[in-house]
Amino acid sequence: ALRNASEQDPKLPLTFYIDQYRDQIGLRVLYQQTLFAAERMRCLLEQYEYLLQQVAADPFRRIATYSLVTPAARALLA
Repeated sequence: ALRNASEQDPKLPLTFYIDQYRDQIGLRVLYQQTLFAAERMRCLLEQYEYLLQQVAADPFRRIATYSLVTPAARALLA
């Protein structure tokens, strides 16, 4: 979930909150709208989610082999 600075005054320009809900983990981002666009924050969350999926699927890979380029972004780059 995205939260902008008008909903809660953040102390920092960008803050991540990770919450556990029973058997799931949720990620929230609080950001200052004057510094970040909502679309950029959505992309950032997608990148982070993709990274976490890769780590969960194969946690013993070398860090350098994981990618922040999502499949959707890769299609745009091709």
